[in-house]
Amino acid sequence: MLLLLAACRGTDPEPATAAPVARSYRRPAITPAAVVDCNGAGDFLTIQEAIDAASDGDAIEVYACKYDELVDFRGKTLRVFSTEGPEETTIDADGAGSAVVFRNGESVGTALVGFTIEDGDDPAIDIRMSTVRLEDLVFEDSTGDRTIDSESGNLELVRLVLDDSNESNDAAIRVSRGSFVLADSFVECGDGHGLDNKHGGFLVDGSTIKCAGAESFANEHAIGIIERSSFWGTMVIEAEETHPDDLVTVRNSFFDGDITVHWGTFEFVNSILRQGSLTFTDVDPSVSVRSSVFYDAPCAIASNVIPTGPVSHNVFWNMDFVCNGPDLDGVNDNQQANPDFVDGPNEDFHPLAGSPLIDGGVPEAGWEDVDGTQNDIGIFGGKFTQDGGW
Repeated sequence: MLLLLAACRGTDPEPATAAPVARSYRRPAITPAAVVDCNGAGDFLTIQEAIDAASDGDAIEVYACKYDELVDFRGKTLRVFSTEGPEETTIDADGAGSAVVFRNGESVGTALVGFTIEDGDDPAIDIRMSTVRLEDLVFEDSTGDRTIDSESGNLELVRLVLDDSNESNDAAIRVSRGSFVLADSFVECGDGHGLDNKHGGFLVDGSTIKCAGAESFANEHAIGIIERSSFWGTMVIEAEETHPDDLVTVRNSFFDGDITVHWGTFEFVNSILRQGSLTFTDVDPSVSVRSSVFYDAPCAIASNVIPTGPVSHNVFWNMDFVCNGPDLDGVNDNQQANPDFVDGPNEDFHPLAGSPLIDGGVPEAGWEDVDGTQNDIGIFGGKFTQDGGW
């Protein structure tokens, strides 16, 4: 049976212009084995010269300058960091190829920290069968299909900013047969997609992905968690028919656009879906949807499977519950009500005093807010609130 919760689309709000939060850069507290300074005050003039001379385990400090070069870590486990951060230190590939490559099995402890990566060409950073931490990087004017591309790699991506120069329908960040963590980062998708992950685990935490009119995240046969994050654009989560237990958990996150889940199972907890539908196709019946808000969409939830997992304590707004499915208003503590956000059109989803979101979420042990009160519905409820405090 097709379960459809229909909605009448309201007036589309004008989305706020999300922008990366300004961050102060802190030089890592590491004693370097070598210093690079293009002005001649260090041990080497170029980053590549320092890498070629380094031994596994070395740290290389890079003074503020614009380095016009392509950098290859050559399989070495190195930590390369800047003194002054990305505002003052640039690796400029000038469109001649990947600005930085990790293609020779670089291992745990390999890191690139505190640079602007400019004019990298398809991709700006190329990773193959390596374990890499990319931290405090700003990507500008990347050309080609991808900005970061990883094959069979394990990535930690922390405090990255990717501009909107991605030129095709491919992904700004692609990870295939590996794993990744994306934390405290900001991605604009340009004409392409945001994240593309295949056959590997993932965690997206505290990040913003803006892909209006395109896929913000495509995930194929990979388990993972999305938390405390915001997405503009569609999301596609697809498992394999023979892996019904592949679980993707979404908690305390905001989405503007459709979410489609095919096979596998899914949890949607303390989140908000605006102007999009949550569609389940051939999923494991254990999918659950709890303590979340749905509003301003033609259809809230669609499924060809009757969920046995809980669909409870949700708020629906501008919805008509009469489209070929049961009316959830008043069932399992679901309700049709104005969520009373402080400023929903500008993405301030804090509840106003008297909002039905306050103490309206799941009342079970383990769901309490950080102040010990009953779970609030939406992104500021529970233990993983976007306001912090966990």
